[in-house]
Amino acid sequence: MIIYSDFDGTITNYDTLDKIIMDVYSHETYKKVEQSLLSNEITFEKYLFMFNRIKYDINKLNGVDEHFKEFYTWTQKNGIEFYIISSGFKTIIKHLLPYVNPDIIYANDINSNWEVQLYNKKFSINKNKIIQLHKKNNSIYIGDGISDFKVIGHVDVLFCKKDSLLHKKCKDENHEHIVFENFAEILNEIKI
Repeated sequence: MIIYSDFDGTITNYDTLDKIIMDVYSHETYKKVEQSLLSNEITFEKYLFMFNRIKYDINKLNGVDEHFKEFYTWTQKNGIEFYIISSGFKTIIKHLLPYVNPDIIYANDINSNWEVQLYNKKFSINKNKIIQLHKKNNSIYIGDGISDFKVIGHVDVLFCKKDSLLHKKCKDENHEHIVFENFAEILNEIKI
């Protein structure tokens, strides 16, 4: 078994990047950006550069799924490969999940001046390429949002956060998936 998880809106109870946009810009700006991403009017890279040099205090961010730490501990105790693949920023993930081995986190990042550092210098992270790096049978992906759409069909089991954009897409296009509300439910599903 190998498990991959998105971070924003999956491990966290809300998308930290969405919150930053709403705090720095406005809710209206966030909705416009979300629609532009859904309709492919802007690239994910262009979206990420909205965060360039904004100077945001990440201590304002919180809201990790209360069952995630138990889930993560279980994977480590049982020798199960687990990776976090995020289109967000590694600095934020490390801040909110200080107990997680940073070597298992694949993400874009920001430096101390809030300069955006794309995963591949010119491009945002490609989740399918990371999955291919560790490709094994019985692969599981856990996600919720637009950045997880391309994972559909590339893993054996797909967990979708209830009522998320990923959940809606899977329902609308009839993709096989399992719905979850928290990591305790996922743990119950996959425990051997």
